[in-house]
Amino acid sequence: MAISNEDIYKKLDDIHKLIITLKKEEEQVIQEEHKIEMEEEKLIDILGKEVNRQFDNIMDWKNYIWEACEYKKSVVKADKIDFICKKTGKTCRFIDCFKNKVE
Repeated sequence: MAISNEDIYKKLDDIHKLIITLKKEEEQVIQEEHKIEMEEEKLIDILGKEVNRQFDNIMDWKNYIWEACEYKKSVVKADKIDFICKKTGKTCRFIDCFKNKVE
């Protein structure tokens, strides 16, 4: 059985439509990858800033900085005690403690 030119044209048209669909999907994937890469760069920047710590271990920080910190002020609330930094006015935290930064 011979294949007519019309059948070939229909097959080529179907292939063309599939290629267009795949190209659109590829563009969407590329956009998603770009968004992910941008988020990764932001996270790397944040981590890079936080890595400059004197102590990487929270227990070491607690023992050597937090326990004897002169800026630590306890605030008693109804069912908990918060510790506020007198210098920054923020809650005492390992992540952003100014005494744990390496200049």
